[in-house]
Amino acid sequence: MLKNLLVGKHLSEKRVVEILEGVGTPFSLYSRSFVLVCQIEEPKEREIDDTEVNLYLLAIRNLASRLSDDVCRVYDVRTEKLTVALIFCFEEQHPIVSVKRKFAEAQKILQTNVEVLPFGLLCERGNIYQNILDIRYSYQEAVEKIQYQQYLKATLPSEIPEEENIEESQVIDREYFRERVKNVVSLAENGELPEAESLADRILAEIGGQNPEPENYKMAVELYLDELLERCIAYPLSEEDQKVLSERHSALAAVTGPKEIQSYVEGEERRLLRMIFNYSRKNQYKYIDQAKEYIADHYMDSSLSLNEIGDHIGISASYLSELFNAVTHEKFTSYLASFRVEKARQLLHATKLTIKEIGFRCGFNSIQNFIRVFKKCTNQTPGQYRDSL
Repeated sequence: MLKNLLVGKHLSEKRVVEILEGVGTPFSLYSRSFVLVCQIEEPKEREIDDTEVNLYLLAIRNLASRLSDDVCRVYDVRTEKLTVALIFCFEEQHPIVSVKRKFAEAQKILQTNVEVLPFGLLCERGNIYQNILDIRYSYQEAVEKIQYQQYLKATLPSEIPEEENIEESQVIDREYFRERVKNVVSLAENGELPEAESLADRILAEIGGQNPEPENYKMAVELYLDELLERCIAYPLSEEDQKVLSERHSALAAVTGPKEIQSYVEGEERRLLRMIFNYSRKNQYKYIDQAKEYIADHYMDSSLSLNEIGDHIGISASYLSELFNAVTHEKFTSYLASFRVEKARQLLHATKLTIKEIGFRCGFNSIQNFIRVFKKCTNQTPGQYRDSL
């Protein structure tokens, strides 16, 4: 289950609760959790052999065992050949300070163990979340930090530009909200509005828990709404929507009182997510229209594929496949087959081309395939169809 959650596979809250109860874990769905990712830094001069990798994995498992106690359980999950994720789970109301102290303890133990390893070890932690379903975001954040470490190591000191000094806490806050909003928006754009709203509710709860002071809370939710608004205005909004966004966003300054602020933010959050959902649906129809145009121009090519069409319109093959199912209620392969059969029917009706040549011109990879698909779509073979005209 934990590996599935880390790599983003969908599991419902109900299913996760059933698994947690089934294995007898003392922690609930709403346990405070974070992920610490450890990745071997391969030496440039040689490859790491399997024995060294196994010793490394054993050391990480021992570390997880040493760090687990009555208030914190640590689970190790191997996500890639040289990468292990340590998932730290605490009780729901466990103090944030104590959670961070546990991370500091883990970091200290890791530093001690790294000194005896024959290779380097990169370690980074993601943010702390109040729902086990969100550990994938903590994992993604930790992986991105490791990638940034690798990026910096590959950059010569002389190539690093001088920049203004910015307080680290400000950078972290902004980055935290940017990542969380990216997660929410991704769900809304993929048509999963209820899931996006559910995650947004959890984020607001996190913000409230981490910022109990009214002034800090208001500042935090302003950052959150700023990031959400920034993602929203990336769409080609109508003039009316632009005007509404400007008026409503500036209204937060006049709202006072924690409950009033929370109520206002919840309303704005829902409205922005619905707007993103609606505009992304329009984009989805645009992609499908572009895909259909490409099919109409290239259906004669028997090697025509989702990858080719996706590359042409600028989206992944897997996303295009999902869009076909969601928008047309038909699989890509079914649509392409039906399109080719319709073109074949037109040629059978209007020309004296042989059946074999028509199958070739319509993109079928063999005469047998042409006859089989044609009959599946029309309940007739191409010859029977031509005879009936």
